[in-house]
Amino acid sequence: MVNPLSRREVLKFGAFTTVGGVLTPGISLAQSITTDTKGITARDVQLDAGGTMIPGYDARPEAQGRYPIIVVISGFTGNSEQNKDVVRRFAHAGFYAIAPKLYSREGGMQG
Repeated sequence: MVNPLSRREVLKFGAFTTVGGVLTPGISLAQSITTDTKGITARDVQLDAGGTMIPGYDARPEAQGRYPIIVVISGFTGNSEQNKDVVRRFAHAGFYAIAPKLYSREGGMQG
């Protein structure tokens, strides 16, 4: 099997992609999508993990019932607005979704 790109070509295309991303601020400054809370219950919560309280965010449909559970894993930045929006979308789809802020015990994002 022949590799169509050499290492030099991969680096060259990577540089073009990086420069292109810097020169197109309109894309990175676009408005984020925000899912509303109509028909769901969404809130910030505190989770007890062996005596340590961990912040989190959960959402579920407003109607009483048993719902499948989804754990939404965030990146090292924690529960950003985009991550909370994902949780709300799962709730609108009929799930109980929860996103614990996993790195909070380590002091959160450091720089």
